[in-house]
Amino acid sequence: MTAILPLTGNAQTITTGQISNTIGGEPVDAKDIVVTGSRIRGVAPVGSTVVAIDREEMAATGQTTTADILRQIPQVTSIGFNAEGSTGAANSSNITRASAPNLRGLGPTATLTIIDGKRVPAAGTQGQLVDPSIIPPIALERAEVIADGASAIYGSDAVAGVINLIPIKRFSGVEVTGRAALGKNYGDQQVGAIVGTNWTGGHIVAAVDYVHNSGVDAADRDFITDDRRSFGGQNGLSTNCAAPGTMTVGSSAATGTTYALRGGSGVGVLRAGLTAGTSNTCDSSRLINRLLPESQRVSLYAYADQELTENVKIWVQGLYSRRSFEAVRSPATLTNQLIPVTNPFRPADVAISGPGSNVYVTYSLVPEVGRINASGWARTWQGLSGIEANVGAIRLRASGSYGVGEDAERRKLVNTYQLGLALADSNPLTALNLFGSGGNNNPATLDKVFSGLSVIHGRSTMGTAEMSADGPLFALPAGDVRFAAGGEYRRETLLGDGQSTSRTTGVQQASPSSFYRRTVKAAYGEVFLPLFSPANAVPGIQRLELSAALRHEQYSDAGKTTNPKIGINWQPIEGLLLRGSYGKSFRAPGLAESDPTSSGAAVTFTQNVTFTGVTGSKNQALIRGGNPSLTPETASTWTAGLDLTAVRGLRLGFTYFDITYQNQIVDGFGRTALYRANPTLYSNVVAFQGDANFNRIKAIIQGSSLQPANPVDYNDPNLVLVDARRINVGKVQTNGIDVDLRYSLRTDNAGTFSLTANATRFFTYKSSELGQPTLRVLNTIGFPNRFGARGTLGWAKGQFRSQVTVNYTNAYLNTSSTLVPNVKAYTTIDLDVGYTFAEDASGRNLRLGFNVRNLLDQDPPQVDRDGAYDPSKASAIGRVAAITATTKF
Repeated sequence: MTAILPLTGNAQTITTGQISNTIGGEPVDAKDIVVTGSRIRGVAPVGSTVVAIDREEMAATGQTTTADILRQIPQVTSIGFNAEGSTGAANSSNITRASAPNLRGLGPTATLTIIDGKRVPAAGTQGQLVDPSIIPPIALERAEVIADGASAIYGSDAVAGVINLIPIKRFSGVEVTGRAALGKNYGDQQVGAIVGTNWTGGHIVAAVDYVHNSGVDAADRDFITDDRRSFGGQNGLSTNCAAPGTMTVGSSAATGTTYALRGGSGVGVLRAGLTAGTSNTCDSSRLINRLLPESQRVSLYAYADQELTENVKIWVQGLYSRRSFEAVRSPATLTNQLIPVTNPFRPADVAISGPGSNVYVTYSLVPEVGRINASGWARTWQGLSGIEANVGAIRLRASGSYGVGEDAERRKLVNTYQLGLALADSNPLTALNLFGSGGNNNPATLDKVFSGLSVIHGRSTMGTAEMSADGPLFALPAGDVRFAAGGEYRRETLLGDGQSTSRTTGVQQASPSSFYRRTVKAAYGEVFLPLFSPANAVPGIQRLELSAALRHEQYSDAGKTTNPKIGINWQPIEGLLLRGSYGKSFRAPGLAESDPTSSGAAVTFTQNVTFTGVTGSKNQALIRGGNPSLTPETASTWTAGLDLTAVRGLRLGFTYFDITYQNQIVDGFGRTALYRANPTLYSNVVAFQGDANFNRIKAIIQGSSLQPANPVDYNDPNLVLVDARRINVGKVQTNGIDVDLRYSLRTDNAGTFSLTANATRFFTYKSSELGQPTLRVLNTIGFPNRFGARGTLGWAKGQFRSQVTVNYTNAYLNTSSTLVPNVKAYTTIDLDVGYTFAEDASGRNLRLGFNVRNLLDQDPPQVDRDGAYDPSKASAIGRVAAITATTKF
């Protein structure tokens, strides 16, 4: 499915089928093509591999969103954020269920996603990601990925690489596409259109796209469960969602005796009639989870340009995307609620005072009030404009942009103030009854209890101004020495705010709001130096090219940085190209990462939490959010590779990569499972009573403006404090190899056969916490798998095209489980068939496509974790068959 650009450094050699020298079907001069990884027109990035998916290949995937199309690229180890959720770090910053790519497994924040070489405003309530699906697939000319450090070209935060989405700028006529897909308890629909026209010296194109997908509930998938005993895993059934519930009697909920309630009306319940040491359990994942939220998206794109003179052109571009969703964020569950002595349903045979007289109940109100749904929206828009002028062979550019990314989520909450009143009410007609099996409570009482509201909102803005120049400097025997140079100014802001219900008065109050801003000034230069070419080749050196780039950036809040990148191409003989590159990167902490009150910041208190290697359950007080003590990330990246093209129709490429990533910033809240699995290793962020870090983390919690819904007893011997804020994790080291194979065989009568295969094999992925030993985490849950591959066998004849694709991810370890540590390999097969009817007299044509994702309906591998599968590595949607129709006229 993917194409590799030839790395000759000379854009004239880029051939059709590898990167098209047409835009919107119209021919363009290859010298004007800017390839991702270089700022110089007509020069492919020297020493680096660019993976590209063109318009035709994108259509063949049958995918509805740009994010899903990017999943076809093996270097994208996962969609780091995705609508099904993630086990990786920073997932808590994606409550609106957006998608963001993750190159090399270093995390979405280390991957720079741009549109036509330009930055777009960040999205997410914490401004942590760029969702590539803001631009509709029908508006894309191609997508290009360069999976090595590109900070010297695009900015310091392009640590793992760049994904460049290149939209159509020239298009004549009208093209309309429609898709309908069905799966098990799932469906999606898409309608899109693109229209454009040309005139003397000018072009205009506009596109619109609408996508809707139904939600997928966990109960609709048999393999989703918290009870993993069927495959040797843990019994993860919970008392938190049961009705009837579980009563605990004692001095505290952690040390008391449990009793399984028997349901019924809940009137006249006596402890003597219950069995001590029992509890009612339920499958929380199946009861409350929505694997995939129902969502709909509308996206708009437009571009226009006009030549003012033969050498001067102005252009404008705009995009708009709005996505709304309906998800499930939490159950209507009350956990270990203390029942006041005034509650008329409290067992009469339990003492009302003295040691061990407290009564606690864990109970689910789902049968009475249903699940607590969360609805929200995400909106991104950006306007850009610029001017280009040719002064001799030099092209001058100036442009500016402004954009906004805004997200919000709204959900109901338990109003803790009203809950306390309802539990203390002595009137049996209006008091809250937690001792029955549902349907026994006054609706008006339930309305008050669930009158709480949480609104989380984030708004990011970005304004840019850029000036650049590129062109030839002077001629050498092998060709022109070419350059690019420019300066940029960027201003970013992030606003995080919201509302929540007060615990003391029951009224809505604004949560602590935050407003951060940053300015970045940058200057860069790049030069391309052809030393040997066919014009002056000598034995052993058919082609030799060098490139060097340097970028200096000054942050208003994070200091200065200068990052170089160099590349080399050496072709010793025809059909063999050797290449290499080296670069350095610097990423300042994101605005939300440094802000202790950013959206999502909170202190939570949870009872009965289990820590591996620790006897008994603990009570956990956890703080999450930004961390003002973070330091910038730095990285160095080098690659070496070769391309073999000696056999006609065959291309075989190998790329070795090595990345050292210092002070990587991760969201500790997304790593709490790791913290619980090895509290000794993570003793810098997990503290038990008496530990050296206990008072330090206590001071952080008490010194914040965040307060838990339930008070924390810091003298509780069972208390554990967890600092789950953002954190710098010492060092990440990774290396591996990418393999790309493309073979095409054209026959006279049997059509054209093609074979493509892309694979990534990691050799090392090591991570070390600050002050902790280095861990080898390759092939473990939450980190990259050792091996992933995608192979496609295609056949085309005349107007008919077909292909079968195999996707493979190897087995890996679930380090959070001692019962079933092994997760099996995952293989799926996709089928794509298409037929294009010949144009009629009016120039209209029609293409029909039939696509099946996961043809054999393979369930995800079983994983001993909540839900029993890993959404970062596999999808629970299952087989989806779609019919697509596209017509152009």
